[in-house]
Amino acid sequence: MHTINKIPAYVLGAILFFAAGWAHAQGGQDAKDKAKAKKLFKEGVSYFESGKHAQALEAFEKSYELKPHWAIRFNLGLCYKELGMYTKAKSEFLGFIEEGGSGVKDATEKEVEKELAFLNGIIAVIEIDVNVEDAEIWMDGKFCDNTPLEEKVDLDPGS
Repeated sequence: MHTINKIPAYVLGAILFFAAGWAHAQGGQDAKDKAKAKKLFKEGVSYFESGKHAQALEAFEKSYELKPHWAIRFNLGLCYKELGMYTKAKSEFLGFIEEGGSGVKDATEKEVEKELAFLNGIIAVIEIDVNVEDAEIWMDGKFCDNTPLEEKVDLDPGS
């Protein structure tokens, strides 16, 4: 598994920049929830920096639930990647780029492109073609969709 022990300085700077922009963007929201979400976000950064990726993921998810903002998806992507949940990481990074649009700094976009290249090298992409209409597709014990499937499916490495 590819790991990152410390967040590179330019990425941490981007994260802190996002936190400031996030607070501004959420200005009209309930102050108590905003303060709690900001605290959870900072806890997530601290956990991530100390290699506690599961705790960081939990903190970022709770922060995002309270006050959704596209910038948090970058942090979620990093956590999922470090925990070996590569398809979820890819989804978060793609969402970060799509939702962030012109708000994404060039250096951070390049970092996300590197992460996506890494993920695309280990994620299996399959196309399911079934000759039965409305068949249920299950993967790893979880319902995926009914046929016909319009898109290819990403799978994490494993048996």
